Amino acid sequence: MTNQNILDVENKNTKKYKVLNENFIETLLFLGGIAYLSLLIANILLASFFGYNILYNYISELGYSRIVPFPFLNDGVTIFCGMIMFFSHFYYVHQLKIQYHISRYSIVFMTLGFLSGIIGALGYFFLGIFSLDRAGPSDLYHGISMGFSFSGFLISIACYSLIFVFTRNCHLKKVGLYGLTFPFICFIVYSLTNTPLAEWILLFSIIGFFLAFIYNIIIYKIRD
Repeated sequence: MTNQNILDVENKNTKKYKVLNENFIETLLFLGGIAYLSLLIANILLASFFGYNILYNYISELGYSRIVPFPFLNDGVTIFCGMIMFFSHFYYVHQLKIQYHISRYSIVFMTLGFLSGIIGALGYFFLGIFSLDRAGPSDLYHGISMGFSFSGFLISIACYSLIFVFTRNCHLKKVGLYGLTFPFICFIVYSLTNTPLAEWILLFSIIGFFLAFIYNIIIYKIRD
């Protein structure tokens, strides 16, 4: 076997390893998102036996010992989601770079989407640390964490969605259209009504966007 043949084999093995590694990471992140959603729903169902109701109780009250006798479950689930989302944004940016010819303007949106997504993930992580039982003076720590979380995720969704919609031959255009409409409609409704149900719908609209993002990337690779 010549040196060139050896190099070709090594290059093929390296590419194969990279593909397998990427597939493993994206599958792990997607399953992590599904696991979070499943744990969240299970937590809601368990809490319902103690009077918790998404029509009358806000998200944060899942971690409030005066309402739910096991607030540590919600704290753990929230921290887990924050960690998953933190690492997910590194993956999102990596995929956007390798799959599309990102323009100069798209790089700006991608950077803003990444940074705001990281802020959102850290905010959500600290929501598990500073739950209502540990909210700080006048619920300050909890309020700041929630503000960073929702605002970070929404700005991130807007930035990523603009890239999807305006990038030529992007197979994520439908995800982008969803991201530019539904979460922000939910945010407006929540801002106007400030009801628990509106807050829950807003949260699920955010989760739906990021799950759709990574799911469509996986499906596209399988079909390709």
